Amino acid sequence: MTMLPFDTANSAAVETVDCAIIVVTYNSARHIASFVSSIQAAAGSRTWRLIVVDNASRDGTRDLVPNASNISCISAGANVGYSAGINIGRRYAGSCRTLLVSNPDVRLGRGAIEHLYEAVTARGHGAAVPMLHDAKGSLMRSLRHEPSVGGQLGEALFGDRFSRRPAWLSEIIRDRASYHRPQLVEWATGAAIMISAACNDLVGRWDESYFLFSEEVDYARRIRAHGFTIAYVPEAVAVHDEGGSGRPTSMLGLAVVNRLRYFQSYHGRWASTMYAGTLLLEMLMRSSSRHHRQAALVLAKAIPPAILSNRFETGRST
Repeated sequence: MTMLPFDTANSAAVETVDCAIIVVTYNSARHIASFVSSIQAAAGSRTWRLIVVDNASRDGTRDLVPNASNISCISAGANVGYSAGINIGRRYAGSCRTLLVSNPDVRLGRGAIEHLYEAVTARGHGAAVPMLHDAKGSLMRSLRHEPSVGGQLGEALFGDRFSRRPAWLSEIIRDRASYHRPQLVEWATGAAIMISAACNDLVGRWDESYFLFSEEVDYARRIRAHGFTIAYVPEAVAVHDEGGSGRPTSMLGLAVVNRLRYFQSYHGRWASTMYAGTLLLEMLMRSSSRHHRQAALVLAKAIPPAILSNRFETGRST
């Protein structure tokens, strides 16, 4: 293992590999070893290098990263956020045909990297995502529609009920049968995503204004805006132990505000105001949960300044 500050060149990244794997850690001691141990079986015959970017963990995460010539552990020096950590990792990716960005609380299934690699090289997709199971082995509904007022209204009113409702009334793809067939998706839960080198070069840096949450939605939109497709590959399977990526339920307020920030970045005042209302409605309808009550307060404080400061009209083009 090479421990490097983030401004030091990584000479080990000169050799071209099939996949450069970027993992951003923050107090990830409980998961990092199992993630690393799953890589070789997932990669099969594909060559790889691993770049661990550590956001100032205090639990000994860095000490648990194995010592190997194709593994580097880079200290970010502070908790710089998930997107910033990915961008640091991209600097060390070196010559590679694909990049796999993954949470540390993921265990890659046998052949998962090979299947994703096939999708973005032989089939020409810009990115590919695996089927996700939770820690108990249950299928995770990880596929998503692009956020919309109608979709968010459906989430607020119905949640997991009426799973067969029209797609325009849902942001989550809930049809379990669809998870067993390959398809193109607008975005997916960002636990693991493989990106072609060409897509990585054109789409560029992850948006660091998203410290945590919604960064994958924004990146997926930019993938599509550059003319690339995102493939769901059910043959590639990974287990995601949610909560091990520094994203506890107590951070729901930040997650909801970033959902609003993302939407307002691409939509006008009135659509964004309606979307904000549906987000607040969702939090209030689930206010029996302390975390939802706290998130509702955070969101309620964020909405009026956003409207008064005209931030809902700061949309950027795609």
